[in-house]
Amino acid sequence: MVGSLAFCLVNIGTAMSTDISTILGLRFLAGFVGSAPISVGGATLMELYGPDEVPYAIAFYAVSGVCGPILGPVSN
Repeated sequence: MVGSLAFCLVNIGTAMSTDISTILGLRFLAGFVGSAPISVGGATLMELYGPDEVPYAIAFYAVSGVCGPILGPVSN
């Protein structure tokens, strides 16, 4: 949760920056703090599901970020 919050805050700082050096520095920090939630998500799925279910869980985890905006209006 802390990594995701830091990622969002650093991206807000990147959006509000005015010079290229600030943009490059904040983009580096965004990649650094944003990499932990991505790697921990897959490792958590490996611990929660058995060997036969892991490929399906990881596929659903990966596709859910892409299909969220598409499937959001369907639930209304």
